[in-house]
Amino acid sequence: MFNSVLKFRNIGYHFSLVSQAALSASCFSFYLWSFCDNGLFIQSGSRAAFVFFFVAVFLFAFLTSPFLTSPVCHPIIGSYFFILGIDCYVRSGWAIHISTITGAQQDAYYHVNRKTGIEMAFVLIIAAVGIIFQVWQVRNTAYRLYHNI
Repeated sequence: MFNSVLKFRNIGYHFSLVSQAALSASCFSFYLWSFCDNGLFIQSGSRAAFVFFFVAVFLFAFLTSPFLTSPVCHPIIGSYFFILGIDCYVRSGWAIHISTITGAQQDAYYHVNRKTGIEMAFVLIIAAVGIIFQVWQVRNTAYRLYHNI
């Protein structure tokens, strides 16, 4: 019985990796979707396949090298939701792409204009700055811990 408990001792860690991979892949695929007017695909099956493809890629990357993937995925999530929150306050229309992709509103139409293009550029800029900072911080911490041991 004790051996069966030891098998599941890291289940919380693996669940956190799976949830981070799913959230970052969803944010990344929704971001790619926001470049087109009214989304990339019309059928819901192709929409789900597009998102699940990125979920599988991010999950494989997380499970094979979590310390390299995590500094890349966390800024993607943070920048996407930060600009989404700004758009909910400013109401430029970038948040409509989520309801268009998910089919939450049947009459929703997403159109790329200058304001939404600026918001998409800021998502990319904030994610790039976050990735650079996270990679720098992880490398300095990991190297410092390695050399102090």
